[in-house]
Amino acid sequence: RLQSFLTPSAGLETTKPEVAGHLMTKPVIAVREDQPLMEILPLFSRHGFHHLPVVDQDKRLVGIISEHDLVQLLEMALQAGVSH
Repeated sequence: RLQSFLTPSAGLETTKPEVAGHLMTKPVIAVREDQPLMEILPLFSRHGFHHLPVVDQDKRLVGIISEHDLVQLLEMALQAGVSH
């Protein structure tokens, strides 16, 4: 079913091919690898992102940070606080 959703239906003409560039979010909002997490956190809630690209000082992609990553960090911090 997903494949039929992502490909043009028979008899329907499309002016644009179904490619990532037509669906991507622009402009790209990226975070620096040395950026404090407290600055990154509001980007998720303010923009509704679930993942953000992480770039180095030359703006090259070096990774991705996700809401899940932050939740895991919070969980570890809470567990460490409870055990002390």
